[in-house]
Amino acid sequence: MTAIMEFLDKINAFAWGPPMMILLVGTGIYLTLRIGGVQFTKIGYGWKVTFAGLFKKDKDIRGEGEITPFQSLCSALAATIGNGNIAGVATAIAAGGPGAAVWM
Repeated sequence: MTAIMEFLDKINAFAWGPPMMILLVGTGIYLTLRIGGVQFTKIGYGWKVTFAGLFKKDKDIRGEGEITPFQSLCSALAATIGNGNIAGVATAIAAGGPGAAVWM
């Protein structure tokens, strides 16, 4: 193995090894405690705001010319999932050749 490959293997071992996982989980716990666990304490409000426009007839949550929070969520998910699928197929074909598309 060349010196460059050994260097890259060390970087890879750090990036995907226990030190990085401990750092990521530790940072998540630290930030959760620091902001007071807002992702858990405000989850009900988030669901209420996101889905309020679905069940109300007057649609008071939506202004003129704006989309509802639920429509915004759906657009964001469609863009993310759509891009992931396109990139996934392209990566599979690039890595495994044209036969990879048959197995997807």
